[in-house]
Amino acid sequence: MIPAVPAAPMDAPCQLLPWDSAFFGFPIARVRGGTLNASRQGLIDAWCNDNGIRCLYLVAAPDDAETVTTAELRGYHLADVRLTFERPIQGPVPSIPLSIRPAKEHDIPTLQAIARAGHTDTRFFYDRNFSVARAHDLYEEWIRASFNGFAQKVLVADEGGGPEGYSTCHLLADGESGSLGLLAVAAGSQGKGFGKTLVHAAVSWLAERGAKRATVVTQGRNLTAQRLYGRCGFIPSQVQLYYHLWFDRGAR
Repeated sequence: MIPAVPAAPMDAPCQLLPWDSAFFGFPIARVRGGTLNASRQGLIDAWCNDNGIRCLYLVAAPDDAETVTTAELRGYHLADVRLTFERPIQGPVPSIPLSIRPAKEHDIPTLQAIARAGHTDTRFFYDRNFSVARAHDLYEEWIRASFNGFAQKVLVADEGGGPEGYSTCHLLADGESGSLGLLAVAAGSQGKGFGKTLVHAAVSWLAERGAKRATVVTQGRNLTAQRLYGRCGFIPSQVQLYYHLWFDRGAR
């Protein structure tokens, strides 16, 4: 049972993450803002202690020396280097290839199997305080939730034998931009161009709905994805450091 944690006021140094907490089974929060110093860390520690937080996320700028030093001294674990890529959407919208179609309900088990194996470069696999099995479960749940409305559209690559991979599409509230969420290709289907086709199809889907800009996030350790997005016209726009701080509050 996860202890009830009241919603943090806007001036609190952290915010509770209800979905993450429920999924992993213990209270998880995120630092508000991306900077640290010794004084602010004291406030963060006090808030986390008062609210029984087990794991705390921090997304920090890599060029803030005081933040990086404070995080290292406090014992934050560098779990990921978060890279954001973006590209403009201009000119005529290319048609979505026939091999790409919207996901259907009966695709979900196959998509979940691809998801379980397709995201092992992410921070949840590189912080062994999280169960590896539960990290696999996370992406299985994520693709199911994407189909059920978390994403506006899930596209799959299918040349007639069932899904070979997927990309998820998100339109942002401003109506001018969108993002690619999850992207994965089945292990046996890699090297056949499905990844590039799925990226272009997702950009086309966003363009058809008026988006003028597309973004996508990947990991610093995922060179394959970085090369793919570069070939699809994306360029780096932001680098962030993703830290985890764990509090010893019993077995995880």
